[in-house]
Amino acid sequence: GAPSAPSSASPSIEHSNSVSSFAAIRKGSTASSVSPPDGATPKIKPTTVAVMKVRAMYDYTATESNELSFPANSMITVLQKDDSGWWQGELNGRVGMFPSNFVEDLSSSPTLSASATPTPSFASPA
Repeated sequence: GAPSAPSSASPSIEHSNSVSSFAAIRKGSTASSVSPPDGATPKIKPTTVAVMKVRAMYDYTATESNELSFPANSMITVLQKDDSGWWQGELNGRVGMFPSNFVEDLSSSPTLSASATPTPSFASPA
């Protein structure tokens, strides 16, 4: 068990589902040259840190210690998005990974939001 670094120090998200990237590294014989030498901490500007709020559509129970559990309708603050579909978010002071398909982006889907202008649901008289 290696000590876990604080989440703010690691711009790259590692998750158990990112097996495809490891397979690509394994094909090449220069796997030893992938990691930077000790002491070299590259200053990477996180480009995907767009702090936003999402709403949980379903309950999610974490299966790993670095994941975030939440009940449906929770408002989660997204800290980082990853192309793998696992995002980093914060809820009630806890930070962890969660599947992005369990939440809805409140900023990009105003039609699904309850705060949108209500449309009458009754049928017009025939």
